[in-house]
Amino acid sequence: MEIWNMKHWLLPAVLAGLVIPTAAQAMYDPIKLADKQFKQMDKNGDGSVSLDEYFRPANHRFKKFDTNQNGKIERQEMYDFWKNKRKIKTDNINAWEGPTNAHFKKHDKNKDDIITRGEYLSASQKRFDALDLNEDKMLTLEELQDHWIERKKEVESHDFNEQDDD
Repeated sequence: MEIWNMKHWLLPAVLAGLVIPTAAQAMYDPIKLADKQFKQMDKNGDGSVSLDEYFRPANHRFKKFDTNQNGKIERQEMYDFWKNKRKIKTDNINAWEGPTNAHFKKHDKNKDDIITRGEYLSASQKRFDALDLNEDKMLTLEELQDHWIERKKEVESHDFNEQDDD
């Protein structure tokens, strides 16, 4: 795989919580990733990220996926988004079908092939709660760093030769 292509799928895969191949493990530094993510989210510069600040990127992503702006994401919209975003000249449908299926598996709780804003933000709420280690309803840089350090350890310990049950 070309490095150019790897860079285009690595960070989205990491942020989406998808497993990444061993060869790509060293391509990101969890501290730098947390620092960058924190700076992007801490809009008021107070040194912590509120739930509203955390939801801002999620709402923005929802709007990007909801291309017809009807307040819900249909499978075709997500599929077209990834296909256009990747701009990969390939006949490999998995280049955009994989991320589409991963998003629907994660967000479409009632399995109706539609992701509502509520379903989408519910996943963000769960992530926020999991990241908020001290349960003070605010995220600190240290909490994000801890998350990405642990995430990298999980990836490094994953045996990519085994089949997952999913």
